[in-house]
Amino acid sequence: MLICRFLDPEQFESLARPLFDILADNMTKIAPTGCTREEDFALWHSSMLENLQSDERCILLAEQDGCLVGYLQYSLRGDTLLMEEIEIREDTQGKGVFRALYSALLPAVGDRALYTEAYANKVNQKSIGILGKLGLTVIGENKSGRSWHFRGTMAALRAWHAQK
Repeated sequence: MLICRFLDPEQFESLARPLFDILADNMTKIAPTGCTREEDFALWHSSMLENLQSDERCILLAEQDGCLVGYLQYSLRGDTLLMEEIEIREDTQGKGVFRALYSALLPAVGDRALYTEAYANKVNQKSIGILGKLGLTVIGENKSGRSWHFRGTMAALRAWHAQK
């Protein structure tokens, strides 16, 4: 059974390695850093500890049979939902994890956001396609020029979610 729940920041240390492993396994295929996995983990871990100090940063976990299979990291900034990271374990992609995360996210956000934004690495065609299906369009690039900056409406995201 697939269950989604919010990460309690107090539990971060116990879930840090499984969270990172999903991210690293996915990113190795898309945008390898050139660093060792342990170097990447140290940098990511430090950044996450800092990010979790903010009340605006939330992480939704997707677990199946007690095992972490994906997560969605987001923040609310004014009237905008920023989807910062959506990572799903490769062997569970296409099996409803993505939709389940959004089923938990949308009620949690409620009416607090009118818009949604995300970034996708320019070589990550899968993510680019998914963001398009969610109703987001490219509005620019990130500072490094390696990722597209997408923006859409919450109404479009809710319409996508309402489709079965």
